[in-house]
Amino acid sequence: MKKLILLVSIAVIVAIGVVINTNLVIQAEYWEAPESNGVSQRLVNKAQLLPLSLIELGKYSGPEDITVNQQNELFVSTAEGYILKLNVMTNQLVEWVFTGGYPLGLRFDNAHNLIIADAALGLLKVDQQQQITVLADQFDGSPLGFVDALDIDDKGIIYFSDASRKFSPRDYGGPENASEIDIFEHGGNGRIYAYDPQTETLELLVDNLQFANGVSLTHDQQALLIVETANYRILKYYLHGDRQGEVSVVLGNLPGFPDNIVRHPKAGYWLGLTAPRSTALDKLSRWPLIRQMVYQLPKSLKPSAQNYGHVLHIDDDGQVITSLTDPSGSYPMTTGAMQHQNHLYISSLKGQVIGVKQLGDLETHEGQIPNGEY
Repeated sequence: MKKLILLVSIAVIVAIGVVINTNLVIQAEYWEAPESNGVSQRLVNKAQLLPLSLIELGKYSGPEDITVNQQNELFVSTAEGYILKLNVMTNQLVEWVFTGGYPLGLRFDNAHNLIIADAALGLLKVDQQQQITVLADQFDGSPLGFVDALDIDDKGIIYFSDASRKFSPRDYGGPENASEIDIFEHGGNGRIYAYDPQTETLELLVDNLQFANGVSLTHDQQALLIVETANYRILKYYLHGDRQGEVSVVLGNLPGFPDNIVRHPKAGYWLGLTAPRSTALDKLSRWPLIRQMVYQLPKSLKPSAQNYGHVLHIDDDGQVITSLTDPSGSYPMTTGAMQHQNHLYISSLKGQVIGVKQLGDLETHEGQIPNGEY
């Protein structure tokens, strides 16, 4: 009986999808989502994300990424297109620059320029006079689709992700809608690039990724960690050495959608999980036609993201050191975390505040890594 109900339901969904739109936006691909283990009970160092101190953003929202300059000033990207500057002593925010697009990832280079991954405009540079320069907005004559996150090595090379070269926020109503479309399709539209500001050249490093998101150089700068959101995993791309150009899986089958990854000041990396995995979406992984029909349904009938705060501290081998969770989702859609001094600044996809956690006893020093896995 259950099987019959399932088949009837699928038939209904297909019929509705055809009626709604015969010109489908996506061409969904077959894939097999790994069975989710949820949040592992074997984690030794588990803690609550709450309580958090909150820095109000006023009329701004979506503090997607946070970075710090050499003067210990924090800079925050917002959904409204502004970069805000935060005085950490007073928690006072001021408008610093307006890109006019969708600024996401932020990092400072050695010349004190702020480099911005803007989902609509491309890779941008803002100098100390707050003048904006477009560094890269196309590759081989085609526009970059969804510039998302970045990191910069000691030589000034900028590594950044194009989450989806097919579904750009310019054309699909902003980053959230564009990411939803790309994840539903699962078409391998993500890429990783390297930009050399000295030669002004752009090099394609990795192609065919399932929503290429956060990027971070390893502490020795010999490799690049890449967040592949729609495959629930972290990859390592080897930049140098005998394995140059190879890609390996560092941490797979995560219990949520991974987003930003940022180096921990001493060892490992902070990783944000924006939302838990959707059981319904995972079950549809083997049904591409049904999945693209489901996408045509009203938003209220489609699988949707659940508010659940989750931040991980992982080591270079993908071992989970610390797992901070907020099952209540009171601080929604945690895109990542940036550690500055003894505070952890939590970024968010939709929040109108920045969450700040005092680390205290949670600080884990190198060589004191408990066992834990997903």
